Amino acid sequence: SWCTENTSLILRHPGEWGTIIQVVRYLEENPEAVESLREIPVADSKFAESRKRAVLALAEARSPDLGITLESRWGGPSNWRPTIRFVDPNMRFGGLTRITIELSELASLLDKLNPNGLFIIENRTSFDALPEIPGILALWGEGNAVQALKKAGLPINLSVFYWGDIDREGLAILSRLRQILPKTQSVAMNIQTLEIHHDSAVIEDSHVGTMPEGLNGDEAALYRCLGSELLGNQAIRLEQERISPDYVLNHFTFNCDE
Repeated sequence: SWCTENTSLILRHPGEWGTIIQVVRYLEENPEAVESLREIPVADSKFAESRKRAVLALAEARSPDLGITLESRWGGPSNWRPTIRFVDPNMRFGGLTRITIELSELASLLDKLNPNGLFIIENRTSFDALPEIPGILALWGEGNAVQALKKAGLPINLSVFYWGDIDREGLAILSRLRQILPKTQSVAMNIQTLEIHHDSAVIEDSHVGTMPEGLNGDEAALYRCLGSELLGNQAIRLEQERISPDYVLNHFTFNCDE
């Protein structure tokens, strides 16, 4: 179940999970090592520090006490610094196209710029490729990192648009984001998009899990389609990078007053 809920995180570290597991096991057996992460003998001196999110997520699943200790030591989700793109040129500071800010500063930035909506994009490639959109501020969600937004103090009536991978994990992230910001609208995450880009979809090895809460009718239909019994109850994945940002903008209207 942990793997199902953390698919995006797993895919960010191909070939590294054997070492990540060894790091977590070592921390379980040697809790004092959290004070000196660069001296963990099962990996090079910077391995654990540069993969904190993966180590923390697995540690929390295996040992809640260790997870609490690591979160206290590393700052947990609130330590995430979101990257912002000014896809509306009129919102740019000094000609800057993007900035990385403290999570605690995000609400103040939104208040100052007063955009029509915040567009959250799950993956970096699609985030970088996003064209200009008047009235919109873009945020790189970094997969599950968006859960940290619950500590950002954003108004619950903020108009938010979310574009992620068309897979079970992408819809699960949408569900968790909607628990924080109820007005979140999905973008290009429907059966029509999957059908148009079907040749780029792949079949995942894992089996279908429980549908996340809070999905609307179209999103729920997509979730069921992704785990169609016609495919032996296996799950389909359509990576966000396979979909053109122009397609997204041409097929969706940003109704910020909804």
